[in-house]
Amino acid sequence: MTGSTFAEVTIAVLAVRDHRLDALLHRGRHADVWAATRLGPGGFETPVALKILNATAAATPAQVRAFLAEASTAAAVSDRNVVQVRELICEHGSYAFSMERVRGWPLRALLASTSARHRVPIAIAIALVRDAARGLQAVHEAGLVHRHVTPDNLMIGRSGEVIVIDFGGAIPRGAIPPAELLDPIYASPLLRTHRPVDGRIDTYSLGALLDALIPRSPEVPLALRSIIARAIDPERTFVEPQALEVALDLVSIREGWLVPPAYVAAYASDLARRDDLEGGEVVMLDASMMRGPGRRELRLLDAIEQTPTHAPARTRTVTTESESWDELPTTASARR
Repeated sequence: MTGSTFAEVTIAVLAVRDHRLDALLHRGRHADVWAATRLGPGGFETPVALKILNATAAATPAQVRAFLAEASTAAAVSDRNVVQVRELICEHGSYAFSMERVRGWPLRALLASTSARHRVPIAIAIALVRDAARGLQAVHEAGLVHRHVTPDNLMIGRSGEVIVIDFGGAIPRGAIPPAELLDPIYASPLLRTHRPVDGRIDTYSLGALLDALIPRSPEVPLALRSIIARAIDPERTFVEPQALEVALDLVSIREGWLVPPAYVAAYASDLARRDDLEGGEVVMLDASMMRGPGRRELRLLDAIEQTPTHAPARTRTVTTESESWDELPTTASARR
């Protein structure tokens, strides 16, 4: 609890009755996120992430309303690609809610590890964005728009799935967005028009993420470049995340870029093992899970080798040593 004031620690302890605070994961302006353990009878324990409204914000009615609205908003969405809210705690003037503890790696750190020398393979990049699109589709079907889709609010789970987190900025579809400081890279310019929001707000952000992950190279297939160009056009972008997901599915099938979630997990684990994903501020990340296993072998179905006659697909063994990722292309020419 280094850096916390006595008042902050006191309010946290009051808020988390039946919880043990294990480590501070993220300190925000109005709330902190802790790795915690939910305690129960007979020695029952389960890991959770606990978001606690700080003492100053808890004394402000508007901040309390916003915090409770965030908890209710997140709880309304049930999907494997969206962080799950489990419990709301309001007692003694303090407020908190518990969520599943996402074990994995922050997408922001993966982006920070990219360079001209090391690019994320296209197949991995598409898998990440497709998974995020699935989660955001569930958000939209609940009648909400996330508004803050950035690499800070997307986690790569230990099984390779992408999980949407942090619903502090979510508002109902059709609502007028409040005036606020926007992310210059990922926020849709439509938010500055103060018109009623729709699904394009989030699909634009997904397009910006895809644009950041995939190199701007003439070797990238025209179909994929066209998808990205449409996605980052604020007015013409896909109306729903599901439409973007389908478009990416089609180009992935055509180019042989479909990979299982386990491959995404192994890729992130390999980067973490080589320290490329360590450092920086981490939201809802179990620090003890940062470093992946030493060496892992995966048997991958090679879609490229499958035949139209449904003959058994050829398989190959791929390891997570750094050089092995060359088998996944960062441009189309690597597969040709």
